[in-house]
Amino acid sequence: PVLVPEYDIINQSSLDVQATIEEWLWKVEAICRSGQGRDFVAVSGGLEYSFFGIIGNAGDLGIIVEYHFDDRDSFAPATLHDNDFFFGTRIALNDVDNTDFIAGVLIDQHTLARSFTIEAKRRLTDHWTLEGELRITNGLTDKDPIYSVRRDDHLQIRATYHF
Repeated sequence: PVLVPEYDIINQSSLDVQATIEEWLWKVEAICRSGQGRDFVAVSGGLEYSFFGIIGNAGDLGIIVEYHFDDRDSFAPATLHDNDFFFGTRIALNDVDNTDFIAGVLIDQHTLARSFTIEAKRRLTDHWTLEGELRITNGLTDKDPIYSVRRDDHLQIRATYHF
């Protein structure tokens, strides 16, 4: 027996656009692929409005709204972002330690399943940074493509040394 590797040839195009206009941040990411299974398109887009200097006369508060769409069929690998909205907030303290937080919820429009996320980051010294992430899913049904991870919540704390 001889193993012969086989590689599907694909055609893929993508677009990544961001515009910052005063307090508004607009962004769109899109991909189109053919040649490996059924052709598909996926798009994520959203906006963030920032209130500058609202926290202690220095920190910023951003309100985030995004839409995620992916038209892959049920035979493709499971995707979390097939027809979902994300609502969240970003807090940047604008301090010398680069402290920032982001929190939000991703809501599936078909099943109403929710995925909550919280991220935080702060530089401790010139060499050390501390980061944390928490992700929790809620309301997944057996019809949801990621039902198998319904009990796989995630907490990660990372200390990084920079040299």
